[in-house]
Amino acid sequence: MLYLSRKKRKAARQLKCNVEAMPQRFDDISSQLTALDVRQNEQNLYFQQQLHNLHQQLHNVKQIGNLIAARQPVAGRKIKVVFLVHHIEAWDSIADLYQSMLEKEDFEPVVATINRRFPGEATYGFEPVVHERLQEMGVKHIRLGMENSWAGLDILKAIAPDIIFRQSPWDNDVPAAFHTDELRFARLCYVSYAVLNMLETEAIGKEDPVSDSYWYRSCWHIFEATEPGVEHISHNSARAAQNVLHTGHPKVRRLVREGAKSSRWPVPEDKERRRVRIIWAPHHSLDTRWFRFGMFHLMYKEMLEWAQTAPDMDIVLHAHPALFSVLTAEGGFITQAELAAFLAEWDALPNTGRIAAGNYAGVMHASDYLVSDGISFLMEYQFFNKPVIFLERPDHIAFSESGEKIIEGVHRVPGLEAAKALIARFEAGEADPLAQKQKDNVAWLNAQGDAVENIITAIREGIAAEQA
Repeated sequence: MLYLSRKKRKAARQLKCNVEAMPQRFDDISSQLTALDVRQNEQNLYFQQQLHNLHQQLHNVKQIGNLIAARQPVAGRKIKVVFLVHHIEAWDSIADLYQSMLEKEDFEPVVATINRRFPGEATYGFEPVVHERLQEMGVKHIRLGMENSWAGLDILKAIAPDIIFRQSPWDNDVPAAFHTDELRFARLCYVSYAVLNMLETEAIGKEDPVSDSYWYRSCWHIFEATEPGVEHISHNSARAAQNVLHTGHPKVRRLVREGAKSSRWPVPEDKERRRVRIIWAPHHSLDTRWFRFGMFHLMYKEMLEWAQTAPDMDIVLHAHPALFSVLTAEGGFITQAELAAFLAEWDALPNTGRIAAGNYAGVMHASDYLVSDGISFLMEYQFFNKPVIFLERPDHIAFSESGEKIIEGVHRVPGLEAAKALIARFEAGEADPLAQKQKDNVAWLNAQGDAVENIITAIREGIAAEQA
């Protein structure tokens, strides 16, 4: 039997008591720490609320300053207008407006190139391409494509424009310095990159991401192609189309004129015979979260096989500018290597081609057919009164009233085999039964007359009304 001295027994009893008391001490410490965390969280919430309040106050001060700056009188001087250009593929929407302002005595237009980031892209860029294309077209411009976009904004503010046109309603497409809130020191105006909204875009979410976007809510004037388009915005926008004007769209006349003027086909001609000329225009909305029109990932191999086995046909790929980045983004539909392999095979064929970065009107004029899964090309190709073949994905969001009217001029098919069969019938001599419907659609889109002059008149009258 182990004998412990009194001193050791006392120490053992004390140790036992200490051990038994440890859970309670842990509980006490835990309670104290919890109380400390609660106090710390309360302090954090307090400071977060104060910081939020400070940001809101700064935002309000900025907006008041912007409102004052955006309503500076213009009397006695030219109306200074800046066109921010990041989407060179949509230059045709504003090109005639810019050119007409250059020729007016009361306007001073400036084109400024900026960077962009389309869906699927990780960083901002592409301004050098925009710059190069504008140079090729002889369009004088300044460059605001600095890595630090705020330096570009400083220059823009030094220009002190009365009006700013931006090409996209979505802030994420452009660097932070060119987001809506940063541009509100001027009157914001918008001519849509597409002639009209063909879709029931309110189906995307609680708020219509187009007609009720923050950009639309903030614009001084939005220039709309058709009356149903105005009604659509009125129904879906918090401002109820209070800032929307029915002017027609400049792109309608420009595409037809420029197409005839610069007709071209990017595939070398066969000296012995003229091959059938087809434009393949796939959209970027591949997933189920956006418009749900894109089918490239489902049929690109089939398209390649068609081109390989149809030497009597030329097929020119005109991809939506966001398609390839969406297609190969992390967790996307195919890998970069798979896309590169496809494009290499495509480019190696003698009867295929590709076009990008705008300037497509001439190719449309020179072609025979459009094969597309959407969206705006289904309308724009009708300007040339040639067959439009719509590869229709069954789950796409619904067409708007205007969209349903436009779609009456296209042939809706479920897949490539049906598209091939339709082209074969037309090549055999069958007339396009939708040709007159296309003419009616173009006449409808042109009903407002000269859209450019309508927009310029609206700007003059809007500024004059403010200063009356």
